[in-house]
Amino acid sequence: GAEPADDSLSACSPPKMHMCSATAGHMARDTCWRRASKSLALLACLLAVGVQCDEGTPAQPAGPVPVAEMTLMMTDGQGKQSPVTAAVMPEEDAAAAAIRFCYDKGLTQPSQVLEIVGYLKGALEGKEHEPDIELLRTAGAYSRRATESSKEESYAEAAADLVRALDRQGLDPQAKEKIERELTSTFRDIKKQRDAEEKQRKIEEEMENRRLAEEAAEEEARLRKAADDEDWANFSNDLKTKLHILKPGEPIAEGPHVLSSVQLTLHKAGQNGQKEEIPSHAQWHINEDVSHAAFRFCSTQMLHAHGEVKNVATHLRQRLSNPESAPPAHPDIASAADVVLADAKKKQDGGAYSEAGAAFARVLEKSGLPEDISQQASEGLELMLKTHQKFVEASTQYLDAAWEPAGKLIDEAMRGGGGAYNSTILLMRARCFQQRGQWADAVRATGTLLQKVDARGSWLRGQPRMMAVTLGASAAMELGDGEKALKFYQSCLRNDPDQKEISKQYKGLKNLLKLIKEVDEKLAKSQNHKALKTLEEALSGMKGMEVNSGLFRSGLQLRQCKGYSELKRHEEALLACDQSVQRRSEPVSGMFVDPKKLSEALSIRAASHMLDKNFDEAVRDLRECIDLIGQSEDFNQRMHEAQMAQRQWANQRNHREVLELPVNLHQLPKDKQCTYVKKAHKALARKWHPDKAKGNKARASRKMNEVSEAKEKLVEELGC
Repeated sequence: GAEPADDSLSACSPPKMHMCSATAGHMARDTCWRRASKSLALLACLLAVGVQCDEGTPAQPAGPVPVAEMTLMMTDGQGKQSPVTAAVMPEEDAAAAAIRFCYDKGLTQPSQVLEIVGYLKGALEGKEHEPDIELLRTAGAYSRRATESSKEESYAEAAADLVRALDRQGLDPQAKEKIERELTSTFRDIKKQRDAEEKQRKIEEEMENRRLAEEAAEEEARLRKAADDEDWANFSNDLKTKLHILKPGEPIAEGPHVLSSVQLTLHKAGQNGQKEEIPSHAQWHINEDVSHAAFRFCSTQMLHAHGEVKNVATHLRQRLSNPESAPPAHPDIASAADVVLADAKKKQDGGAYSEAGAAFARVLEKSGLPEDISQQASEGLELMLKTHQKFVEASTQYLDAAWEPAGKLIDEAMRGGGGAYNSTILLMRARCFQQRGQWADAVRATGTLLQKVDARGSWLRGQPRMMAVTLGASAAMELGDGEKALKFYQSCLRNDPDQKEISKQYKGLKNLLKLIKEVDEKLAKSQNHKALKTLEEALSGMKGMEVNSGLFRSGLQLRQCKGYSELKRHEEALLACDQSVQRRSEPVSGMFVDPKKLSEALSIRAASHMLDKNFDEAVRDLRECIDLIGQSEDFNQRMHEAQMAQRQWANQRNHREVLELPVNLHQLPKDKQCTYVKKAHKALARKWHPDKAKGNKARASRKMNEVSEAKEKLVEELGC
């Protein structure tokens, strides 16, 4: 209940602010407390505009200045009091301000509202205030205007008019009771409207936040792709530099990094069988020994005899312009022949064809070689000359983006001369598969690379193993295998947990797979709205992950199809299903069409057709499922049910259901039933007319035929 403030309290006594001074508030204390109601739990009343309790200059308000305001003490359920301010804004009268204040504070009883109106009218006494509101003469006029405002969903204005009606003098008790009921109902409408607005605001805020997050993720993905492209460009440049590959028309390098250069004339058999003289240029670079330079030249010129390497090396030594600039003798020169030979074989197995060939050549330069070592070195050198030539050809094709011939040449080189442990060769091979869309082969190639390379130390961008992780994960996602992609990221994080870029990708993918699992659980529980919302979140999360996999997306589309079908949003459901079936019908490079995955998509689409009452298509999809994976009890049962529904729909169709008529329509007179039938047909014909319907035109045409037939049958049945 309300108790009056202590008489000893002054007009501006902080902090309770109990105030009933007639001077300050234009209302006598006795009048103030007589009007206070227990239900409202107000302990004090008016504080006139302009009264200042704090010394000094008051802070200027940020928004519009109220015309009048008052401070009230409200008591909650626990008896705790707190000050609240009610104000009349320039565009409001007392009724509109009271509605706003009472709704915000949860005071929706008509008596409470009228009491606040009285306080605010008192606060407005003596103020020159004329709000832009058309004042009416009678309570009935206000009530009628409130009804019109409610129809326009302007519920706050309607409530204010009802309060103005209640505030009229001499109102009939029955009319007053009716208006009070309308006011209570209007408060409920305001709440519904505000709740809907708040819900929409939250949705829009969530969508905006998601849009901003997607933009940030897409920008991050763009930068990551640019960095990946730069890594591959650097990889190609390093490959070109190591092999000293010159493209046609590219000038021969001269300068301090070239120790020796010699012009040679090669004699090769031409197309007519006669020998032709071909000028060629051999160079000895400062970063290699002469055996390496001679091997490289002979390999690229297809001189596969081991003696040619020695001859070229001799010419390069003779043309050395400054003997003092020659690099120190290679350590192999002073090592035992069998040690150098073993090291050459090890390099051969590792795919270092040029280094292995140079080592074999150094063995042959030694004098007094045992026959078996000389033979092994000669055979090894000739094999490396051929293999390195293949690798150079493969590298040239690779640099020209001729992925298919490059891949074939790499395979030929690896079959003949080793290289199963060479990260450069394995990465080139994986890249060729990736660029040709052979995702399964790309996954296997990158997996092999990660098994062979040294995993110790920090994993840095630009390293072949890091590039393999990114390539392998991307290829796995193209196959729709998120778990496999996670394993690629884990292969890096197991050895370098602090690798931030891979860690972020790993967490993002793990969260995406978690969301998909939640979607499946919600669909299983028929929580279709929640499932579709989570699915939108998953699709949003994909935007920053460079996931363009048709198979992966087809799985999400099937989940959309299920959810939309259960919600009877058949157009959206069938669109998602059709896209999924199309994706799964297209063979992935390096793989055949997976009959199980295609059958899954067809099966889900068949269920969607059943809910849409398109039994012909449902039967067709189920028959294709059986053709793909053979007879099964589940498919046979579903086929039987679909065929029964197909026959019943063709012969005993419920035409009232087709026209979406009320189930109790038969209780009305026939003329009313005819009106309903014609009205329903007109609406559905407008909806399904093929020239106007959006989406699937075939579906619209089928629906239009069913609607037209239903109208004809019912008009005949009812005698309209």
